Amino acid sequence: MIKMGNNISKEKHSKLRVLAVILVLAMTFSLAGCGDSRNDTSSKKRRTDKSSSFGGKLDDATEKSSEGDADYPRDGGDETAISTEEVTTEDKGDSAENQMGDIPFIYSLETSYYEKDDDGSLLYENTYDELKLQAGTEDHFPGIKKALADYTSKASSLGEDMNESDLIADAKEQKAASEYFTYYTDESKAYIQRVDGKVLSILDSFSNYYGGAHGYYGLNGFNYNPETGEEISIEDVVSSMDDLRNAAAEVFSRDYADLIEAEPGCEDYLRDSFDDPKTLCWTLTPLQLELYYNPYSLASYAAGLQIIRIKFSDYPDLFNKGYGASDGDWAVLLPDGGISEDITGDGVQEKINVEYVYNTEDEYSYIESVDVQVGEGVQNINYYGLEAGDVYFVKRGDKYLLYIEAVAENDYRVIHMVDITNGEITDLDYCTGSFTSKDFESDYGEDYYIYTKGLFYNPNLFYLEIRQQYISTFDGVIPAQVGENGEIKLLQDYYELPTDFNITSKMDLEFDEVDAEGNVIGKTTIPKGTIYYMYRSDGETYVDCKTEDGTYVRIVVDHSDYPYLVNGINLEDAFDGIMFAG
Repeated sequence: MIKMGNNISKEKHSKLRVLAVILVLAMTFSLAGCGDSRNDTSSKKRRTDKSSSFGGKLDDATEKSSEGDADYPRDGGDETAISTEEVTTEDKGDSAENQMGDIPFIYSLETSYYEKDDDGSLLYENTYDELKLQAGTEDHFPGIKKALADYTSKASSLGEDMNESDLIADAKEQKAASEYFTYYTDESKAYIQRVDGKVLSILDSFSNYYGGAHGYYGLNGFNYNPETGEEISIEDVVSSMDDLRNAAAEVFSRDYADLIEAEPGCEDYLRDSFDDPKTLCWTLTPLQLELYYNPYSLASYAAGLQIIRIKFSDYPDLFNKGYGASDGDWAVLLPDGGISEDITGDGVQEKINVEYVYNTEDEYSYIESVDVQVGEGVQNINYYGLEAGDVYFVKRGDKYLLYIEAVAENDYRVIHMVDITNGEITDLDYCTGSFTSKDFESDYGEDYYIYTKGLFYNPNLFYLEIRQQYISTFDGVIPAQVGENGEIKLLQDYYELPTDFNITSKMDLEFDEVDAEGNVIGKTTIPKGTIYYMYRSDGETYVDCKTEDGTYVRIVVDHSDYPYLVNGINLEDAFDGIMFAG
């Protein structure tokens, strides 16, 4: 079963809420679930207004952290090398600036904040995505900017019947009453389903736990006019609500025949849901309209959520208002249970899905491979990772691909690339990195943590965060795209480094002097005690730094053996501040 983010939606606060908690340990993980049964409608609103009881706690956060991640691995190997096709800076035609075009670059700032009891134990944790435009592009996309602010406001607020102060008070009461208390949570994750001249469609996958046997989960959709930033309604998209009702009923009877037989009445709940269009949860993808029915909406909790996928190509008369299939390239989250699409051009819909295969014979269960299904064919592919990540269905030119994320030791990230063009499954390679934004932000304090996440929706431009290990441990950022062969292709031959990381020389050192563009212009001797700020590297041999007086120098590192050397000197003898995390 595909793990799709948190796959979670909101239901009104009740003491009857139940827990489905996933505890991720340092090197292990397990999956657990439970079922319940009752009928209720799900509300579109969820989550917590961060300003309600935490005051200015987050306002005091600085924009960037001066410290790295202490959990980075170190094994002496070159962890920055990725199995992709690289380009040099001379290849100006594929520059990140040229690739952006009219598609806005949107990224997420994931914020987690906490409320603790007097004894320091955790009462409540809230995690949500704040969506933002790449710095310097806001004026180009004023409607998108307005829409993202609206989404963030709505995705970070509770329903009208909920108050954060009361929620925390209830958690404190439950903690005092039971030694088995588990802290309350709200969690939300955003995905860009589609962004073009017609629509910005955002999928909100969220979960919460407010006490009881298990939590609640589901999906919400937020859809905007990209020019005005105003939300669009389902009635703006389809020709007739009655026709939509009939199309949904037809798809539901086809895709959920077993549920209809097991839980009589669910078809009636489905039809009734179209009486009030404002209560529908939906998004538009490049291929279809997706309607989300969260647990209890149509059936029992144990039945899970249902996604009704109405393809534009199957119902052209329903979609006669200009909201049809997207042209060009795109990447969209592969939903739980997969998707059906004609990728061979024979008029037959092929089922596309990814199933994780777990090794349960060792002491700890872990993922050892994935089964990739396309139509009737299934291929088992080796998988490097301890924890499942998101899976993306990608169209790039004439190719169809699956990009499968994984999380390994110490939060080490991997992207597996699989070509499924023409229904043939080909394991391409994997990339040791994760999606990020151009400018990485990270900050943390006693009661909060903020860091940048990338959103993958444009195959022609995204940024990768790649682990660097040659002079210290930190992450470098580089623009990339899906290449014509389906693999990740880097758009420049250097990584941009976190400029807040610095080292100090313990002795006078002679280096190549470079200009701001990285061209070697001569030799220079930098005196002992100079602070060097990192800003660029090729990921293998050199780091370009800027000193306090504005001089740019290139430090060449010999990491053919350990200890690493610079100018024939042990790296840690030459500099203070070297930090390799292990």
